[in-house]
Amino acid sequence: MERIQVLVKGPLSTQETNSFSSLYQRSNRFIWLQNHDANWKIVVGHHTVRSIGHHGDTMELVMQLLPILESVDMYINGYDHCLEHLNQPNLYT
Repeated sequence: MERIQVLVKGPLSTQETNSFSSLYQRSNRFIWLQNHDANWKIVVGHHTVRSIGHHGDTMELVMQLLPILESVDMYINGYDHCLEHLNQPNLYT
């Protein structure tokens, strides 16, 4: 079951997602997020994509969600209960 909540407030667009949906690439809401022109795009999910914490990387999310996250400014999760700041190579932080 896909569970996504969307908030658009001025220049900010956020989405809360069930981070284990296997329908990322086909999801109308993620397509909307990729095409939306908000100045700031933030996605909040439960599971880690990449992490040095106890649970480590979630390969399903690396394969399916990470390409979508290239069009957003921030992905926030709390699965490993640690603070990390990760960025893609060649991107400014």
